[in-house]
Amino acid sequence: MPDTVPSSSSSNTGGSAPADTGDRDTTPSLEELQRRARERVKAALVASDAATGKKRKASDGDDDEGTYQWYGRNLVRSCGIFTRIHTIVEYGVKTELATLDDEAGPPPPPTAEEKRLWDSWEIIKNTIPGFGDDMIDLGGDIRLRKTACGKIQRGLKGSRGDDCGGLKTEIIDYLLPPGPVKLLPRVVRKFGSFTGPLPPPPPPPPGEKPAIPVLNPPIPKRGKKAPRGMNHPVTAAALRPIKYPDTEETYTKIRDNDEEYPVVSSLLPAFMYPAGHQYNEDDLEDGLLDNHILRAAAKHVGKGKVPPLPPFAAPGRQWGRQQGRQFIGNLENLG
Repeated sequence: MPDTVPSSSSSNTGGSAPADTGDRDTTPSLEELQRRARERVKAALVASDAATGKKRKASDGDDDEGTYQWYGRNLVRSCGIFTRIHTIVEYGVKTELATLDDEAGPPPPPTAEEKRLWDSWEIIKNTIPGFGDDMIDLGGDIRLRKTACGKIQRGLKGSRGDDCGGLKTEIIDYLLPPGPVKLLPRVVRKFGSFTGPLPPPPPPPPGEKPAIPVLNPPIPKRGKKAPRGMNHPVTAAALRPIKYPDTEETYTKIRDNDEEYPVVSSLLPAFMYPAGHQYNEDDLEDGLLDNHILRAAAKHVGKGKVPPLPPFAAPGRQWGRQQGRQFIGNLENLG
């Protein structure tokens, strides 16, 4: 972004009165521009209200594609999950109208926050066809503009929770580093060429760990949080701040709110680093985000829990796509 915020690329923003060229029959007035914008926005709001907002199968014909909520679900991938739509839109409208004022002097250099707001405003305009012009043409109708932004915010907020509910129970399967593929009978039978589960792997040699990692002790109730957190050695090791030693004493002191082991937002948890990572105070980015739990959780949220293919599956064979998750926003690959 340049030192000054660029002017709007819209050819009809409604920021100033039309020039007196004598062609008043073809150039709409400011009132007419605002009336048309109100009609378009209200029609879009009606369409958004008619959408159920519920997940539907890909074969359903009454998809909510093109509604404000649907665009909000797209914006979560490009603007961020905690984007404030109304704040961005109000800033964008105010800035674009200010650039059309010939009597105003040059604007002051934008701050870092204003640059971020402007970049987000450009993303919103490019994502929702005609939305930028409509918001500008509404002029002083802040209430209608805020209502439209609220619908987009609703879609963005709903997208944050897509498939995270199932993660509460499935996250247990992602705690340990992945071992060899373990096929279930119901998965194998789908191919019709094998009627039972694959034979179990051979036992490990004396003194070696098993090929498939096992959670020890097991978590008895997958849907409950009480046996997790700092109450289980595996989850406690993942949740503890990376700067603290991975010991039972650490878990106990964190559990007891010991002053020597405070847990604050500035301390990064161990699950954000590779298993066995050594804390490096001088380089906190070393190994950051390189963790099997993060990758598994991202794939779960983006694709759902997809079982692995059997080794005898035909080349190129894959499970059917699950619509409505990673394919929103044209995200085609998730690692």
